[in-house]
Amino acid sequence: MNSLLYEPREGVEFSKRSEVPLLKVRYSVFQTALFCMIADWLKGKVGIGAPTEETVRGDVSEVNSAVNGDIQDKILDEESKCVYDEMVKIKVPGHLKVATSHRRWLRLTYELLLKIGVRFSDKMSDLVRRHDLSKYTHREVLGYAVMFGDGSIDWRQLEIEAEKIEWDNTLHNHYAGNPHHPEYFYPLLEDGKRDKSVPMLKLDPENGKDFVDESIIDMLAARGERVLAKDPEFNVKKWLDIEERYLFRYANEDKMYVKECLKKYEEMAEEFFSAEENVKRFDGYFDSRHVVFKPY
Repeated sequence: MNSLLYEPREGVEFSKRSEVPLLKVRYSVFQTALFCMIADWLKGKVGIGAPTEETVRGDVSEVNSAVNGDIQDKILDEESKCVYDEMVKIKVPGHLKVATSHRRWLRLTYELLLKIGVRFSDKMSDLVRRHDLSKYTHREVLGYAVMFGDGSIDWRQLEIEAEKIEWDNTLHNHYAGNPHHPEYFYPLLEDGKRDKSVPMLKLDPENGKDFVDESIIDMLAARGERVLAKDPEFNVKKWLDIEERYLFRYANEDKMYVKECLKKYEEMAEEFFSAEENVKRFDGYFDSRHVVFKPY
């Protein structure tokens, strides 16, 4: 496994398939087409929104070669070309753009929290670098493309069986390979619910706190990008006010820790942005949005 990605917990496995029902092809053909598509996307030959930072581009390229299968300069055969074209229609390049945008928001969120005074462990910069790189792999791209496309739509009500299979497959693999999701730690019960009897903080005493911290940054990045970026002003107080419905996925102890962190971040942000020069420093920080701290 690529060092930038995570292995599933003991007793959990990534789904293994020989065929892709949605594309009606062998899995190996899909992987070949995907490898070429990501390579083309990074070169600007298909889609938009590829990362411009060399380190980020390098990480995506490394994951693509290591996981999707490095075929170097092999010419796509007719079947692989057809799959490539079908993936364009399904909006896989759009998904790659969305994944890249979210990872950018996550990095900016992390850096902003550092600037207002939040202190994370020395591991966090590496966790931020590795965050959601699995979304560029064959295990996840199709399901995300089916569900969210190029980001212009929200959660879809999937009705086609092949699309449901892809989304279920993607969600399982994403949770299995990303410990910033509580679902990575909480075992799946026979009734389909998660066993949250033991919190992340205790299941992994060495790294659990770091992964919970990463999950908070993830929530803030998603909220900023999907909700508050549409506001005329980027209200930091509103940004940090994560709704309760997003916290149900945590075990009680983990949830209490998350709430305490958000409260602490709000207090630090209020003090930091009480200085006018700090408000001006972050003007346009998120996609030309104004970062302003003020009460509702």
